[in-house]
Amino acid sequence: MEVLTNSININYDTYQKLIDKNHQQLFVKVNLESVFLPEKLILEFINNKENLKVLEDSLAERINVSIVLTQNDAILLKKVYSPVSIIMGIKSKEKELNNVDLRDFKVLLNRTDFNRYLIKNASKEYTLTINNKARSVTYAELFSIIIDEKDYQRFINNETKYCGFFKEEFVYFLNNFITEKRLFLSFIFDEKTLNRYLYLIDTYDTYAINKYDYTDFKYLDQIEINTDFETEILSNIPTNTSNLEKLITIYLELHRFLKYDFELDINGKKVKTHKDYTRIIEITKENNRVFTYEFSALMAKFLNKLGFDFEYNDKYII
Repeated sequence: MEVLTNSININYDTYQKLIDKNHQQLFVKVNLESVFLPEKLILEFINNKENLKVLEDSLAERINVSIVLTQNDAILLKKVYSPVSIIMGIKSKEKELNNVDLRDFKVLLNRTDFNRYLIKNASKEYTLTINNKARSVTYAELFSIIIDEKDYQRFINNETKYCGFFKEEFVYFLNNFITEKRLFLSFIFDEKTLNRYLYLIDTYDTYAINKYDYTDFKYLDQIEINTDFETEILSNIPTNTSNLEKLITIYLELHRFLKYDFELDINGKKVKTHKDYTRIIEITKENNRVFTYEFSALMAKFLNKLGFDFEYNDKYII
């Protein structure tokens, strides 16, 4: 996917004047990126009003800035930076700015304050469809779990749900909002907020959410699970857990109860028997020898019972 940028074209001769003999670089760490920026080039964004305007526009549009180095109309080098990385580079050299440039820079820096943005838009709602159902949450509610330490602790210690959402869904909402709105390009987040965000997306598995919006397993209606066997499996699921945690438990419990049937007959009759989905109901704790066809069918049925949509691929099942 092409990255949207605003470009600043710099002639090679101009570039040579901007860099010193040691080609000093500024190390900038902001949000989720760490970059090296040419020191003198960074100051050009303040000294050159046209460049400053490009930076301002990129910040407002939440798109990157590309520095294009040219010589005789040929592109020698193209570097892409986020607006906030350039702003942090300027901030590290703000002592070298005169009063007018410093004033202009402070105005620009204030625009990167996410808390100001959030206060202004706190009551706005972000709407997203999850599993074919439109859900909404206010900006204030959504970001409270990474900005406010108490709300963060309440979220991670809450057993299953937060604001009516399963926690995986809420983290999915948060991450989708940050990505869709390209917030890391235009706002500077403090380290604690970033660490909370990284912990949440690393801890809560959101990969399967909205991955599939229908189930394509055509034999699903033919499958019935023995009532006693189903009760035995489900009774081992801890209370107040998310659907994903339930699914993991079911997977482990099936592995604990079932055994693979290695006794294949020459004519393949047993294989055909194991492929008969209508016989799934005969599987019990005692009658527990199965092929992977049956294991997959049981998982599919439990997925369906928990409300998951999924893709069923039996091409490699034996």
